[in-house]
Amino acid sequence: YPPKNKYKTIIIIPSKAENNTLPLLLNSISKQKKIYLNETLVIIVINNSKEDFKAISNNRRTITYLNNTNFNFDISYVDASSNNNFLPSKNSGVGLARKIGADLALRYSNKKSVLCYTDADTLLSDIYLKKIMDYYKEYQCGCAVVSFKHQENNDPVIEKNIRQYE
Repeated sequence: YPPKNKYKTIIIIPSKAENNTLPLLLNSISKQKKIYLNETLVIIVINNSKEDFKAISNNRRTITYLNNTNFNFDISYVDASSNNNFLPSKNSGVGLARKIGADLALRYSNKKSVLCYTDADTLLSDIYLKKIMDYYKEYQCGCAVVSFKHQENNDPVIEKNIRQYE
């Protein structure tokens, strides 16, 4: 459980077979200014269905990594990837993982908390949280979309598709 009851910022990250990329994302989060990290909770939803054999072993490595690593920010994870916690096969996509993360985030947020969603294969700018919090302070808006860039993929077809998606 997170050590605080409420956070100004919560970053929700679905993670399915992202053992190679998630540590890079978490490292980029750790580079945010301490003033923002002190008020931020990172929630990771490690997910797969019972049939996702490749994801299951990858996700076990992710859980081991999270359990054995110290972070300079508050982090919590949901194990929706093992034993009786598998996601249902027909709803095992990223949408349900994001919803699970959002449901948990609501317990640790207040009316002014900012919920951020990102993917486990992205990297955040060193000023990601500063930019977001400055924007919300200036514009008092209900939502915003932040530019993003996925990490490069060695498979040229996947890489091309990623860049077209962005």
